[in-house]
Amino acid sequence: MKTTSFVLFVFFSFCALTCKKNPVAPPSGPSTNPLQLSVQSVTCTEAFLKLSLAATATQRMLTIKRGDSTIAAMTMKGTDSLFVDAGLLPNKTYKYTLITGNWSVNSQATTMDTTSHNWSWEVDTLGIAESYLYDIAIVNDTLAYIGGEVYLNDSTGTFDQQPYCIAVWNGHVWHLIRLYDSDNNLIPILRGVFAFNSSDVWLTDGGVYHWDGISRQVSASFGRISLIGGVENGQSVNKLWGTSSTNIYGVGYAGMVAHYSANAWTKIPTNLTTEIHDEWGGSNSAVGNNVVLSTMCNKYYYGDTRVLRLSSSGDLDSIRWGMQNYPPYSVWFNSTSQVYVCGGGIFRLQNGSWISMANGLPSIFLNRVRGNGDNDIVVAGDYGVVAHYNGASWQVYDQLQLPNGNYESIAIRNNLVIAVGWYNGQGYVAIGRR
Repeated sequence: MKTTSFVLFVFFSFCALTCKKNPVAPPSGPSTNPLQLSVQSVTCTEAFLKLSLAATATQRMLTIKRGDSTIAAMTMKGTDSLFVDAGLLPNKTYKYTLITGNWSVNSQATTMDTTSHNWSWEVDTLGIAESYLYDIAIVNDTLAYIGGEVYLNDSTGTFDQQPYCIAVWNGHVWHLIRLYDSDNNLIPILRGVFAFNSSDVWLTDGGVYHWDGISRQVSASFGRISLIGGVENGQSVNKLWGTSSTNIYGVGYAGMVAHYSANAWTKIPTNLTTEIHDEWGGSNSAVGNNVVLSTMCNKYYYGDTRVLRLSSSGDLDSIRWGMQNYPPYSVWFNSTSQVYVCGGGIFRLQNGSWISMANGLPSIFLNRVRGNGDNDIVVAGDYGVVAHYNGASWQVYDQLQLPNGNYESIAIRNNLVIAVGWYNGQGYVAIGRR
């Protein structure tokens, strides 16, 4: 027993001395994982990865792996960065690993599936000579509104000089309607239409009107002269966008920007004189929360080109465009999509820069872009160009070409798309179903 006790004493004494002379060193660097990796968004062929590295991390070299393959190596200077992994396959899940030193973190992304290019088209003509269609709003599968100027012959076969300014679609046929302002004056033309539902429709011919969808008389919400003095300096409203009948924005000629709230319009000073052609709003990580974007350019000659951004607080600035030879004419986005602008080409906002998406499209001016999402976008333009982007490729519908005409606007809602314009002096409509 004494021998055993002595051996144990020597053993523990040796361990104690050894531990004091050779302590285990703590790991260098941060004591918790300095890395974060998250998927910000995806398209059919891309994953947008947010990389984060703690400011206290001394090791700044990062490696990104997709599966077992290294796809990038970089030095992280700040704390956050966006990495775009392109060239992916639609509807596929990818695993990503972010590595620095002994630390790593994982995330996975599933790309969107493509949508079908297989649209079934039918076309209609509205009116006779000097008829034009300028804007389209789809409410649902059986209700849409077109704004324009449409002429017909009267009952004797004589040209009727009083035009119809709006056409209503019931899912099968178009009904032409004449509208009158509160002074019972005929409204000859409408350039903008925006509808929340069948009884809440907003129209513009320079001024703005609110229509219940039934009456032949509209209420003047925004007058050409009385509310903003539009005639004196050439300013008038051309297009509308809003979230409700108490929150509407109008843009138009000579740098016009205005906002409707609390039953009153407020003109927003811009110090601009160029035409503003289109607007769209909402929240998006690339442009901010509750903003309205508007496209400003001269379509047929070089001049001031901008993408304007208006915040809900009324602050107005612009997103750098920098491509004078490619006028921005129309804009669309939603909360989960990228931001798209078309005109002299079509572009997508990525990391603060505009990236061309025109591969597969003819070099023809595009007048309107709209979409359901990144994998379901339509454009329409001069000479009858109508095309669909399914998230991976463009399909141009040659059967809709108009050698002597243009499509001025297009709208898409789920599996219904309608393009409107003019051809050989008649109003022209192309309806696609999928």
